[in-house]
Amino acid sequence: MSFTVTVEPQHRLVRVVYRGTITIAERHAAVQEAMRVLAPVQYRRLLIDLSAASPVAEALGLSNSFATVLATTPQIRDSRLAYVVNPHDHGNRLIENLASARHVAVQRFHDSQSALDWLLADEDAAD
Repeated sequence: MSFTVTVEPQHRLVRVVYRGTITIAERHAAVQEAMRVLAPVQYRRLLIDLSAASPVAEALGLSNSFATVLATTPQIRDSRLAYVVNPHDHGNRLIENLASARHVAVQRFHDSQSALDWLLADEDAAD
């Protein structure tokens, strides 16, 4: 498995950390796992850390499909997503843009602390 999903009760968030080369299929699996852990706690903050990962360039249709999942899964659609990415890696940009176009609250960061600060700035997300 190229990802880990952890709950951080002190921040009322779920963190997904990817490592190595990742595909859209692996990202779908991570979303399913995140939804499994989000359901009982009802947190509305997701920190997605791709800084140690290399997303595989895949067909536009697969990226579009994944962005649709982000926009139509209630726990994600109603959450704030903070992506932590390597500044030189633009492999996730398409998914971020597609999700944003579907009104998902998503931001890109180059370090975890900035992402966490943005997530915690929205106290309404904790309710």
